[in-house]
Amino acid sequence: MKPSNAIRMSIVQPESTPHPPDFKDMEKNANDLRKQVDAIEVSDALKYRALAALLVTVKMLAKEVVAEFSPWVKKAHQAHKEVLAAQKKYAGPVIETEELAKQKLELYCIESGEVPECGDVVVKEHWAFEIVNGDKIPREFLIPDMKRIGKAVEALKREAAATIPGIKVFEGKTICVKGDAETE
Repeated sequence: MKPSNAIRMSIVQPESTPHPPDFKDMEKNANDLRKQVDAIEVSDALKYRALAALLVTVKMLAKEVVAEFSPWVKKAHQAHKEVLAAQKKYAGPVIETEELAKQKLELYCIESGEVPECGDVVVKEHWAFEIVNGDKIPREFLIPDMKRIGKAVEALKREAAATIPGIKVFEGKTICVKGDAETE
């Protein structure tokens, strides 16, 4: 089903379209940097520093690319929000009506104990549960709180293994460029 003219016209068109970024220059710069990174084998401190300096250049190029695309992304995001709002406006009442019809049919099935044949409308059986005593749930149905464990490991470092039985703690390294959110 095609959207009606009213729906199509209610979606606001962007007032101005940003100029497209120069894709060829971006692609060439990215490819050149990739070749340079590929060529460096980090075998000593001098090559480490050379690759670290190149990493800063890569990071700057990445920021330039994001900045070039930013107006396009903002316009696309705004258009996306407008389309979703229009969809909600027109589909919302239809979805509510569908739910009301289903609730009435389900109520009939529950109260009468029968399920009449209705062609394309079928009744599927499903089962649900609620927890009445969490202390009695077997261990195999419990999930460790990974977020909480991670915070404890970040705070306690190696000592976390002694504090939280059943885990192994290890140190990793992450390379960051100053100014990244990761380094702040």
